[in-house]
Amino acid sequence: MPTAFREASTNSAARDASMPSPAAWSETRNAPAHRASFRDDAASNRRQGIPRTASVGIVLTCPMDSPPPSPAPRPSTPPPQSSLPLLVPLVRPPRGGCTRVQLGSSELILEAVRGGHSLLWTNGRTARRHALGLADFGHLTVQLRAPKLPVHVTPRELMTLAPGARLAGYVFVSLVPTLQWHDGSGQSRVLLEVHPEDLAAEWDEEHGHVLAAASPWLVRFPMRNGEPRVVVPVRLHNDSHDVCSPAALPLLLDDAELATLRGCIVARPRRLRWRGERFASDGAADGNAGAA
Repeated sequence: MPTAFREASTNSAARDASMPSPAAWSETRNAPAHRASFRDDAASNRRQGIPRTASVGIVLTCPMDSPPPSPAPRPSTPPPQSSLPLLVPLVRPPRGGCTRVQLGSSELILEAVRGGHSLLWTNGRTARRHALGLADFGHLTVQLRAPKLPVHVTPRELMTLAPGARLAGYVFVSLVPTLQWHDGSGQSRVLLEVHPEDLAAEWDEEHGHVLAAASPWLVRFPMRNGEPRVVVPVRLHNDSHDVCSPAALPLLLDDAELATLRGCIVARPRRLRWRGERFASDGAADGNAGAA
């Protein structure tokens, strides 16, 4: 056997001989001196306030009998959003200040400037500025009003009705933000109207001046989006013997019929009948606005 292997074997045998046997370990553990050392360590731990269940050098940060942590509270359901108000006060600001009113994606800003007031309307793309002269006594309000002229709503979808068919849905019409002045005697005057860009004035041979607007044809009641517009339920009837594909729906709205429903501003339902060349309105249809 080589010398290196003989030395390794000799060292291994020496280590094995120096290690105590299992019986020797048991005798040493049960020896009186060893048990006494354990008792001394336990007494020292009690004097230092270390619990018996804890090992030397380990500090418990919480008692074992502490209650389990309470579950995290469930998030509360947010309250339903209210509709855009039809009437909003516009407080006159002090000199050098301004007052803002948010109307959907548009904003009205009233500023107190030298010699009077300045009103700015902006939708983030375009802006219009008006100079106002106001009396000392009175206040301002912004009211969402229906268009005064007839509105011809063009659906963005191609609509076709067979003879005797019916079709029900909803369309949008933008409202007109109107600035009103209320004097001390209780009378109100319209100062200006901010016409939306999607209401375009046109001339119609039959009705004269009208407003043209585009709208999607919705089959379900729309969700609230915060824009100043009214939802109009419409029922179409084709009373002719021919297939009709109307290009526009004639609507005439009034301020008195505007109401709030499901977080939206709604108008009374309309029933339009196709008589061969054009629609004839039967006025407001029966039923509520939520089910056209």
